[in-house]
Amino acid sequence: MFGRALKAHPESVELQLRLVDELVTLGRFPEAESRLAEVQKAHPTDWRLAWYRGRALLAQGKMQDTLAAFESIVSELPGELAPKQALGRAYEASGSLDRAIGYYDAVSKADATFTSAAIGLARCLVRRDDRVGAAAAYRRVPATSSRYSQAQMSLARLLIHSDKPSADDVLQAAAAAEALDGITDGI
Repeated sequence: MFGRALKAHPESVELQLRLVDELVTLGRFPEAESRLAEVQKAHPTDWRLAWYRGRALLAQGKMQDTLAAFESIVSELPGELAPKQALGRAYEASGSLDRAIGYYDAVSKADATFTSAAIGLARCLVRRDDRVGAAAAYRRVPATSSRYSQAQMSLARLLIHSDKPSADDVLQAAAAAEALDGITDGI
């Protein structure tokens, strides 16, 4: 697929980076890094190089290098939410939950469409045994999101899976499940 497109548009940086992304998805990291190096020779100041390198490093579990790549993007583009969300994911993967929570919280508050940040925030708060905070994070996912049903099901599970769920927990879990009426038909 990319071969034909690259032959037709050999100078397309976007196509070259999409190929890198596909190689990372396939776990072909040395080939992805080689392609990144080629792109970097021609376009040394393109911030997307750090983005794709960070994604490749994260996929390989190289946390310190991942954090450095995404931190460089945040320092270069401080208003961009995607690299902050990526930092949240990297900090979560590295076990630095406080840092992950900070990034996920900031991103999900700034833009509700970054639903992965709200779900990541909830995941980290669950690991911190902050059920109230995790429930609030799941509730940040808007009903218009494709991840709404996942958030509502996770919220319901969170509320009823405790040693002794309160009557209010059970009612809230039921409300979360009820919110899925018609949404999950056919799943």
